[in-house]
Amino acid sequence: MAETISASFDGACDPSNPGGHMGLGWVLDGQLYHEHIPAAYQNSNKVAEYLALSKVLEHAIQAGATTLMVTGDSLLIIYQLNGVFAVQSCSLERYYLVARKLLNRLRTSGCVVTLMWVPSEQNTDADKASHDALTEHCTEPTRRMQDPGCITRRGVAEQLGMSTVALGGILDRLELRNNKEPSE
Repeated sequence: MAETISASFDGACDPSNPGGHMGLGWVLDGQLYHEHIPAAYQNSNKVAEYLALSKVLEHAIQAGATTLMVTGDSLLIIYQLNGVFAVQSCSLERYYLVARKLLNRLRTSGCVVTLMWVPSEQNTDADKASHDALTEHCTEPTRRMQDPGCITRRGVAEQLGMSTVALGGILDRLELRNNKEPSE
């Protein structure tokens, strides 16, 4: 059965990003959907957005879509999946790989998939859905949760009493970063 699906996605992480509760929001042919994920140290807006997009892709596979038009306001995710940006964050890589696998599955089945970035003002339904997931499930604020085994550049910079930019400059001078790439 030939099916054309129009979809959008968004994600939110509150009350802190990273570490808060995640709200996944997606819209399929005008119908809003959402899901809540409890607070955890690895939660972030970008993880929520990848998970919401994966929900869209899974639905398209189950529906036997022949055409899928997906929009989202995450330039990073759209550009990573379109091959414009490389995935440089090890914390996002596994979510990227899942989405990439789902995309490949759709395309292999003959589905024409388009991923397009839109400004936030054009993604209000998916944004609303992601925030609905948070308001329905989060009645108390949570404090930011850290990965107990993770030392971030921000944490080191704060302990040294300097900005992350200044610390990055020091790392560059000591040649501790490859090609002056941003680090987590």
